[in-house]
Amino acid sequence: MLSIDGEPSRYREQLAWSGLATLAGLPAMVAPVGNTGQGLQLGVQIIGPVL
Repeated sequence: MLSIDGEPSRYREQLAWSGLATLAGLPAMVAPVGNTGQGLQLGVQIIGPVL
C-alpha cells in the first residue's frame, strides 16, 4: 500500500496514469525529479505529440 494524502492506495492503481500515453499511442518517457521526505522516488511523465 502507498499513502497518498493520508489515504491508503494500492500500487497497481497508479499504473493507470502511466498507461494513458500508451493507450493514446503517444511517445512518452519518465524522468526522475527527486525524492519525498519519506524516501520515495518522484518522477515526471513527459508525453509528446502524435507524429
